[in-house]
Amino acid sequence: MPDPSPSETPTAATTPPGVTGRPTPQQDGWLMDRLRTHDADWEDLRRHHADWMGLHPSDATALYEIAAHDRRDQPLTATRLSERLRLSPSATSALINRLEKSGHIRRTREHEDQRVTTLRASDAAKRRSEDYFGPVTTVLQEMTDTYPPELLDQFDAFLDHLHTTLRTRLAPQPGASPATPPHPTEAP
Repeated sequence: MPDPSPSETPTAATTPPGVTGRPTPQQDGWLMDRLRTHDADWEDLRRHHADWMGLHPSDATALYEIAAHDRRDQPLTATRLSERLRLSPSATSALINRLEKSGHIRRTREHEDQRVTTLRASDAAKRRSEDYFGPVTTVLQEMTDTYPPELLDQFDAFLDHLHTTLRTRLAPQPGASPATPPHPTEAP
């Protein structure tokens, strides 16, 4: 039987009263199921954003990465964008050329090493993305405001721990080939 789509995942609206819809911690796979649902939702949001911007999904993802780093005043280089998107340097170069030609980004030389190209989102692309993500951010803020700050602090700590755990699990192991599963001697 196929995995349920995000819309088929039990929620408070579809679960009988008194049942949370979340399996007990003893049941295998509940966290993976929730992560898969979140990933599907995030992917749907990214695709909708790409359609709204009139961009290919990979171009919209690149623009989102560039703008997000720009907002934090940590601009991306072409090399770092290539790593973030897991694209080859030539595919990244073609993507950057398309975004620059369409006026979504600009390349600057602001690094000490003038050979390094910094990528910046154009003002028009920033405004257009804000038009899309502003309402999404508002809805998410309203949702998080319904939870006590202590719980959100715990959730933040949980997400940090989850990130660290997954990055450690995915880190290349000495002597392992790219085809070797991460930590092959450990139980999944």
